[in-house]
Amino acid sequence: MVLTTQYSSRLGTTVSEISNNLENVQNIKMFDKMKFSMLIPKVENHLTSTIPQCKAVLLCGIETHVCVLQTCLDLLDKGYDVHVVSDAVSSSTSYNRSIALERMRQSGAFITSVESAIFQLANDASNPEFKSISKLIKEHLKVENGFDTGVRM
Repeated sequence: MVLTTQYSSRLGTTVSEISNNLENVQNIKMFDKMKFSMLIPKVENHLTSTIPQCKAVLLCGIETHVCVLQTCLDLLDKGYDVHVVSDAVSSSTSYNRSIALERMRQSGAFITSVESAIFQLANDASNPEFKSISKLIKEHLKVENGFDTGVRM
């Protein structure tokens, strides 16, 4: 997993809801960047050196119409299959988010959802993590707008 922050010395670090829960995540690498796209040379070198067989990327983040979009286009240009998790991206306005998701789709990205992506990664019910994944999904579905960004496409 690769995380980037945008100009953290000026804009601040990753929100605590994410940063406080990273200690249990294995093989995570964080990079700070100035470029809007996260595909900076350090990230690209990390991907090609540590996971050279990687052909697909699951993409989520903030500023869908800027950072996520430019990252998606850069990854597509490098030949990656890009899966944008539509309910794990946000923008300053729902309009900007919708336009960016449509542009990424038109450019060749796959638009998916959190639930769909998680179950695709789990692959089948025999996965040892299946029960905990199912429980997590069910809990979020109980929360009003749990995975719903409120944007309709």
